[in-house]
Amino acid sequence: MATRYLFTARTLDGHDLTASYTTDQPIPPTQADVYLLPDVTPLFTCNRCRGLHFIQDQGTGVTTVRFDDGPSGNAYSFVYGRGTLQLQGQFTTGRGSGTGTLHISDSMQPVVLASTMDRSSGVSWAFQGGVTFTQAFRAARSGIPRELGVRMGNNQNPYAVTMRILRNDAVILEKTFAGLTQRPGDWATVFGLGDVRTAVQAGDWIKFSMTPDQTVGIEPILVSHADWPQSDLAGYGKMAARFYMNGTLM
Repeated sequence: MATRYLFTARTLDGHDLTASYTTDQPIPPTQADVYLLPDVTPLFTCNRCRGLHFIQDQGTGVTTVRFDDGPSGNAYSFVYGRGTLQLQGQFTTGRGSGTGTLHISDSMQPVVLASTMDRSSGVSWAFQGGVTFTQAFRAARSGIPRELGVRMGNNQNPYAVTMRILRNDAVILEKTFAGLTQRPGDWATVFGLGDVRTAVQAGDWIKFSMTPDQTVGIEPILVSHADWPQSDLAGYGKMAARFYMNGTLM
């Protein structure tokens, strides 16, 4: 079960600070200093910061959250009680550089990052084997991608897809999925994204490119939208995919 640490604070000199970190295991009490860096530490985001420290005094057990501010160069510290990082709940302190709140919870609450599943054309186009189709979309919510479903496939006949996913032009997943079949009910092919370790922020541009190993059917959406523009499918022309991407909160 993943754990999410969400830190917010108002400093004595009037700055609002936020940071979020998700990890597969809770931070153990024996780890004296956990230093998180933006754009380096997976599943860590913050505003303004150069880095965030979780410091656990091995003698007293006191927990300190230190926020290294980028613009000012200041280090803001907030002091919590013994063993706080191993608990769940909301903890607020006025000890230190202002008022800081640390919210610790399971991070498995689902969130829909984007979806066009409420649209339908009622037709199917031939998505040829070896051809690549790319769908871009603007993320409606923030979260960690966990599942992509696309209304495509070859009924219950297994096939494979090479998938490439980018966040703001940076690759976050390259993988070949084998043995895929359509899910009865909505006829989507579902791709598990448990290997993705990069958080998506609301407003980020996400692209997923799919290359099947054989010709399959895909349902086109024949209108374009600013948040999910159309792309070219070889042999047909412009279309958007009927898809959803789900995630979990950071």
